[in-house]
Amino acid sequence: SVVIIVKVKNVNEFKPKFNKKHFEFNLIEGSPIGTVIGSLQGSAVDEDFNDTIQYFIVKNKKFGIEVDNKGLISIRSAINFEKESRNSAEEFKYMLIAKNPGVIRSEADYDEASLLINLIKANGSPVFNQSIVCKFGEKHDGCR
Repeated sequence: SVVIIVKVKNVNEFKPKFNKKHFEFNLIEGSPIGTVIGSLQGSAVDEDFNDTIQYFIVKNKKFGIEVDNKGLISIRSAINFEKESRNSAEEFKYMLIAKNPGVIRSEADYDEASLLINLIKANGSPVFNQSIVCKFGEKHDGCR
């Protein structure tokens, strides 16, 4: 007699899906490296594979943000409003991808969504153009 053991392995046959097609977050200039800007959410039809979804920002050359495999978008490097906001643009648009592990063979292997980050200018230190001297006491009662 011969014993044959067959192990059936679940294969992820469906692409992951973002829970929405557009994500928008605000980012304050000067936020420290590591600050979480926002969170993406995706799901897989094959529930066994929800923990294996990989997230990517496509062509991220604008400034230093990254997304991890839990969907958290965070600051990777210092962001300077004046340097990054050419032509007074205060928003940055990205394309996001959620995919299953492995090589992308076709559009059936991934889902896309857009990401808009509004960069909010932090108030700089105030600049005073003239000096004002104020003295208070018995012989002085104000500014000049």
